[in-house]
Amino acid sequence: MKKLLILVASLTTLALSLSQTAAAPNPLVIAHRGASAQAPENTLPAFQLAWEQGADGIEADFQLTKDGHIVCFHDKDTKRLAGRPLAVADATLEELRQFDVGSIQPQAADRALRSWNGDKYKDVRIPTIAEVFTTVPRGKKIFIEIKCGPEIIDPLLRELASSGLTHDQVVVICFDSAVLKSLKERDPKWRSGWLCSFEKRANGKPRNAPHESSKP
Repeated sequence: MKKLLILVASLTTLALSLSQTAAAPNPLVIAHRGASAQAPENTLPAFQLAWEQGADGIEADFQLTKDGHIVCFHDKDTKRLAGRPLAVADATLEELRQFDVGSIQPQAADRALRSWNGDKYKDVRIPTIAEVFTTVPRGKKIFIEIKCGPEIIDPLLRELASSGLTHDQVVVICFDSAVLKSLKERDPKWRSGWLCSFEKRANGKPRNAPHESSKP
């Protein structure tokens, strides 16, 4: 919970600092992985619900598949959300689409309780970045958190170019500064933010790598 609150606060602060014209003191409301308390995280239903609830923006996690597609998924593998482990980086989009990520509620301690409102979200699939982009209304924002390495940047820029989203709507964020450096070298017009963690490793150094853990 502490880690989540820090992330939400950091995203809000980042959004406010990036806004050059906002005179109002009200903070932006950014839905972390969509409305992830009421719908499966990082899915189209979670993002649609966030917009319906009045969010100013969404935060979503993205990785590159083995066959070069960008998918919206937080963990390095599918075990927590789908019950079976498959590394995203080693899977094709077609393979990842086989998983139902709407029938398990990872927050529940008892696996028997891990279901979302009966069958409401049964058979929800992992979305692509293009599908997530289509949910973003005009004037709303998306915080794109990169969960892999710089190899995603060229495909990401192609997706952004065809998305219809403006530079004011998009912020690319990552724990890995090399990813953000690659973004700025290729297209400096897209805004970015470097995420930092207060959590430390056993050796006392900050845990600042983007894909060390599959924990939420």
